[in-house]
Amino acid sequence: MKITRNVVSDLWPLYVAGEASPDSRAVVDEFLRGDPELARRLEESRDFPVAMVSMPPDEEARALARTRDLILGGKWLRGLRLFAAAITVLGFLHLAKYSEELFRIARDSQRVEFPDRVAFEAAVAVVSWLTYMIMMHRVRERALR
Repeated sequence: MKITRNVVSDLWPLYVAGEASPDSRAVVDEFLRGDPELARRLEESRDFPVAMVSMPPDEEARALARTRDLILGGKWLRGLRLFAAAITVLGFLHLAKYSEELFRIARDSQRVEFPDRVAFEAAVAVVSWLTYMIMMHRVRERALR
């Protein structure tokens, strides 16, 4: 690979800050020995102030938490998802409990009525999942703006 002035200029801020790898430092040094005019210009630019960015120590953890909340939803949204899953499982368990009786009634050609408890749990589960999906869509839509 041919090293050009542009490559050396791109590496220069890292070189000055002392963050360049030893190999990159060697490449810059070698190139600047062969191009004294660029070396002079870059040395003059050392006097320009370097913008130092400092972040609070917990900023990365907070960014990770915000990203997790955007993907999975906030605490209350995760709670809603847990509630919807629990009420769905509970509804299926109760339906399984009554299923033998319901099949016997259907086999005897009698009118089949679901127990009110199963119907209520199914309705609550559907409403919970719909609310969760709508709210999750809004959270993600707002985050992408």
